Order: sequence, then C-alpha cells, then structure tokens
Amino acid sequence: MNDRYLILPPSVEGIPDSYIVVRRFLSWVGVGALLFGIVFTLHFSNIEGLYEDDFYYYLVVARNFISGNGTSYFKGVLTNGYQPLWQFLVIAAAYGAEVSGWSPLRVVYVLSAAICLFSVVLVLRENRRLSDEGVLALVFCSGVVYLFLNMGMEVPALFFFSTILMLHVGRGGRSSSVIGFALFGCFLSRIDSMVYWLPMICLLLWGFKKHLMRSLLLLTTLVALYCLANKFFFGLWMPVSGLAKNAPVFSFHAQTFTSFLLSPRPPVFLMWSVLVTPVLFYLLPNKRLIIAVSFFLIFVFYVLHAFRSDYGVWPWYQYNFLLHILVIGLSEGAAGFAKKSGPGMRILLVATFLISVGMVFSKAVDQFKTRKQDSEMMAVGKFVADVALENGIDVLAMGDRAGAVGYATSASVVQLEGLVMDRGFLDRYASHLDLFDVLRKYKVGAYVATSPQPIPGEGCYLVTELVQAGDRAVRTRVCMPVLASHQSPSGLLTVVFRVPVVVQAGE
Repeated sequence: MNDRYLILPPSVEGIPDSYIVVRRFLSWVGVGALLFGIVFTLHFSNIEGLYEDDFYYYLVVARNFISGNGTSYFKGVLTNGYQPLWQFLVIAAAYGAEVSGWSPLRVVYVLSAAICLFSVVLVLRENRRLSDEGVLALVFCSGVVYLFLNMGMEVPALFFFSTILMLHVGRGGRSSSVIGFALFGCFLSRIDSMVYWLPMICLLLWGFKKHLMRSLLLLTTLVALYCLANKFFFGLWMPVSGLAKNAPVFSFHAQTFTSFLLSPRPPVFLMWSVLVTPVLFYLLPNKRLIIAVSFFLIFVFYVLHAFRSDYGVWPWYQYNFLLHILVIGLSEGAAGFAKKSGPGMRILLVATFLISVGMVFSKAVDQFKTRKQDSEMMAVGKFVADVALENGIDVLAMGDRAGAVGYATSASVVQLEGLVMDRGFLDRYASHLDLFDVLRKYKVGAYVATSPQPIPGEGCYLVTELVQAGDRAVRTRVCMPVLASHQSPSGLLTVVFRVPVVVQAGE
C-alpha cells in the first residue's frame, strides 16, 4: 500500500495504533455532529425562519410550475435564477409535499440533508484511502455543510458534485468526462460562484495538466450549451439576476476603504486571518504552496469587494468565504499529493475538528435562541395576512422577509429581490423607474415595510430596500396611506402601506 496513506494496518512500522484510532474517531464524530445538527434543526428550529429570502421566490416558481403555469414567478412571466439545480430540487419537494402532507420547507430540508449525508458517507467509506488532507476535508466539511444548510440553498448539489470530483481523483481516476461533468454540476449549483472557485480547483489539480485541460474543454462546451438553452427559453444568455446584481460599478474611496480595513469588525478579522493562512500553510513541514496560493486568491476576492462603495453588505460575503473553504477542502483531499504528514498537519487536523464541531454546536445554540425571533416574524406574517384579507388585497409586496408573510397568507406576495429574475427587469433598472412604479406594474395593492423610520411632523416613513428592487436608491421616502402597523415585543415595527393605483391614459 502507498505510504502516503496514514490509515494503515497497525502492524505498519512508524504508525502508532493510537493515531489510527483517533483518525477514525474524528471522521465518525464529524459525521455524527452533522447528523445531530440536522435532527436538532428539524426538531427544535422554526423551519420557516431558515427559508426566507431567495427560497420563497423559488417556491413560488415551483408552485406555478406544478399548477401548469410553467417556470413563472408572477402571472406567467418567464423567469429563472442562478441556482438551476436548486430550482429542480424545490419543484420535487413541492410535489413531495402534496403527496406526503408535509410542509414543502421540511421536505426541502430533509432532501438537502439526505444528499449531504450521502456525500459525507461516500467520503467516509474511502477513509482508508484518504491522506490526512482527505480526513481534514471530511471533518471540516461536516461543520461547514451544516452551516450551509442554514445559509445557502445550493450546498446540497455543490457538495455532492464536489464529492464525486474528490473521490474520482483521490482514487487515481483521470477521466476527463467525470471531472468535466462534475464541474458542470457545480456550475449549475450556483452559476456566479464558479468564477470564484474554479481557479482554485485548477490550481489544486494542476498536477494533472493534460486531463485538466480536457475537462475544462468539456466544461466549456457544456456551459455553452446551457447558455444557448437559456437564450432560447428565456431570451438571455445568462439568468437576469446575475446581470442585475453585478450592475453596480466598482468604485474606490480611499478614506472609506482605509477606515474599513482598520475597523474592529468580524468580517475584517476574517479577511486578515485569510491572509495569514497562506503563511501558516507554507510553514508546515510539507510546504503547501498551492494551498497558500488558493487562500491568497480568497483574500484578493475579499479586497475587491471592499473597494465597492456599498461595503455595508460585506458581512454577507462570509457566505462565499465558507464556499471557498469547502471547495478547497474537498479538492485538497482529492489531490493526495502529500507524503507522510508531520506533527504540524496532525495539529491542524485536530484543531480543525474542534472548530468544525464547535461551529455545529454554536449554530444549534444560536437556533435555539432565535426561536423567539422567528416566532415573532411568523406573528408578523399572520398580522399582514389579516390586513390583506380585511382590505381585499390580492397582491402584496415585501423585501427579504416575504417568506414569513408568504407562508401565512393566501394573497400573492411579490418579493422585491425576486423581481430581478423576471424578464424585463434590466429595462426597468436602466430607466431608473421608481420602486413604486415597478410595483404598480405588478398590480401590487399594498407594500409591507419592516423597520421603517417615521419622519417627525410629516406623516411619512423612510424605508430601506435592496437596490435590485428597481430603483438605484436603497433608501426610499414613503408617504402613502397606512393601512395598519404592528410592533412586536422586541420592538420590530411593521407598517402596511396602501399602494395607490395610477390610471394610465387610454386605460
């Protein structure tokens, strides 16, 4: 057996029995922590609190598809998002919910968790074949995947295809078809993220240059076919959401940028720790230059986002940081370049295990603490549903909290961020249409604002919405009639505004 694998029979000279036992134990505990986190979430957490934001948009599309309206978001408007495989999963979950009587959200969570567990078990079965880096990837990814199940929709498919890639290369496979299709599956999991992690995969697999080039050629062909299909069905080469979200122009403000880099905020500490990581990897007994370069690419990615004038959205990009770590871990486990690891790698293995399991338990505790907040949002949803019913409102509009409202009301809910997926959004964006002019085009009868700020003496409110809603300004002055307001015990203020109907000439 090759001496690069440290999970060897106890009789092999130089490999302590205790280390083999610890290595196996860490692998199984990593999977156990993932399983515990999943069961804990299903039993103790408010599932609706996990699936707001983009998920509600995809669920609306799935319901429209099942009802025979095709892939539409609102009254037959063709639309598609940046997570094609996720959309198929939600459609399957919606069908399953009708058959089983479960909530679609629970079906989605169970399917997502099952895919991730299946992927982790596949890796665990190869435990005897993996280098220390492979076990490191398995243990760390157990925690990261659990966090993704609560943060990112695309993780089940991305983790599955990354695992296939890892196992194939880790077994010594060099099939360009398997690698190419696995990369294409990752591409369909979340299209825009591929720009970030594909260079890292190429670096980590650079030792197989010939097969890597063939795989990239196959990937390019498959992506081109996807673009042609998207152009045929939806009228654009890529989903409109990505074009809209990348529309803001990067700008550099020296004073803002400098003050941000020196500010004592968790995202800043995270960025600087990413910069230190390549140095630590390079100082290990086995110098991991490729890994160091990969982490440095993440640092460059973070710095580029810091150049944006709207750096207030920075904390959201911790999501992409976890995605990068997941891909690096899986790819490094697949590479299998390492010989026998020294004490540095063993220390890193144990430290990563402790961090990973700690992340799982801290997230579980956090979910338990936020149950009250999730319950408050469901109460807000019931309040908005009652207001819509009393006032005969058929269509509501709301921001990222639309999920909590949509699950509680029979009225149609237009999620503002979901508008970026609809055909024609870019034209509205380019013409600088006011937010409420956009809402009127969707026949919206009421606008629900979360945490609006009253303007003293004017009877108006200042609300903040995402730039994707239609207007470039994220802060909007609202002086429309107030139908009702609600304040939760924690102080969360929700105001329902009547959207006046403007009759156009000739109507």
